[in-house]
Amino acid sequence: GRLVNWTLRDAILTALEKNVDIEIERENVKLAGFDIVAAFGAYDLTSTTTSLYESAKRHNSFPFSGTTDNFTLNDTFNFNSSVVQNIRKYGSRVEGFFQNRRVANNVNLFSPQYTPTVGVNLTQPLLRNLKIDTNRRQIMISRKRLALSDAQFRQRAIEIISRVQQAYWDLAFAIKDEEIQRDAVRLAETQLDNNRRQVEVGTLAPIDVVSAATQVESRRQQALVAMNSVAQAENALKALTVEGADDQLWMTQILPAEKFEVSPVAVSLDDAVKLAQANRPEMRQLNLQKEINRIV
Repeated sequence: GRLVNWTLRDAILTALEKNVDIEIERENVKLAGFDIVAAFGAYDLTSTTTSLYESAKRHNSFPFSGTTDNFTLNDTFNFNSSVVQNIRKYGSRVEGFFQNRRVANNVNLFSPQYTPTVGVNLTQPLLRNLKIDTNRRQIMISRKRLALSDAQFRQRAIEIISRVQQAYWDLAFAIKDEEIQRDAVRLAETQLDNNRRQVEVGTLAPIDVVSAATQVESRRQQALVAMNSVAQAENALKALTVEGADDQLWMTQILPAEKFEVSPVAVSLDDAVKLAQANRPEMRQLNLQKEINRIV
């Protein structure tokens, strides 16, 4: 398979791009943003139009019905239209409407007849729903939930990055341990060959050859265990940095390129607490949840 040399930064960037858990949280942030758009939809201009037509023809059984026909005919057509706009600032509601009714028959002298109506309705809350109502409350909650989703996304990203760092160094240490165990096998095999030659010349007892051979087998077993540890550590790192079962990274061998260097950082307890309170997304989430609960 393919071989790649990864720095720790390469592993972290790949995880941020492909990790499934991070992608889920990223989509949750997008969904929270769409919820805000949906909440503002309450203030979109809406229009409604309805129309109704009815035609009724009845047998004329009254001699003074107003018509000489044997039947009375009534055609009714209703056309209603309205436009509604909710105003966010004060919870107002403005509605403009047009209504028209047309009636045509063979009875009335003036036919058809029209009854149009045009008007505007303004609804303004004076006490209840003046400062906040259901629509404005939903907008405020949706905004807080967007910030909450963002904090959850950052928390998840921090967790994944921490796990990637741990898996990266676990793989580096496992590879180093495998190299050490292979060297130990070679040294044990060299010792076994030396013991055999000494037995041949009579300077060493045969039992020492058996002991050296046992040591070789023990070292080989430890080397196999180390090889298995490398495979497990590599799979653990890959599981954090792939986007699915078909990812080509599964068929790639990863070699950590970072050196084992640790730079100590001195932080006092008070500074650590202040940094945690200011930067930890968990604190942000708790504060946002408290703010959401206060919205009434």
